[in-house]
Amino acid sequence: MATQSKQDSQHVNKPTPGPWEVESGMVQTAKHDHYSGKGIPIAWMDRESGNGTMPVERDANARLIAAAPDLLAALHSILEHSKEFGDIEDYETMLVRIEDKARAAIREVEGR
Repeated sequence: MATQSKQDSQHVNKPTPGPWEVESGMVQTAKHDHYSGKGIPIAWMDRESGNGTMPVERDANARLIAAAPDLLAALHSILEHSKEFGDIEDYETMLVRIEDKARAAIREVEGR
């Protein structure tokens, strides 16, 4: 039976760190590999015609996938800030932070 290395066990169930970007139908890390100068591939969108999706849908799907790290961070932020329930000022500050992160994630997904 193979054993996991310490490094492997630290990465179990963790996605490739963001941010991610879309380039030519491929979702890749925005941070480029110092050897190749390219992002690390995350996902390729099928760009062939006749597969049931329009190019605009494929581009929207790519943006949604690329936004995954920011969406995950927004959810973590909601959980962190939800612990800050206190007086109404803390609540309002928490909501503003959550709204800002949610709006930023939505803009990224929608390509704005």
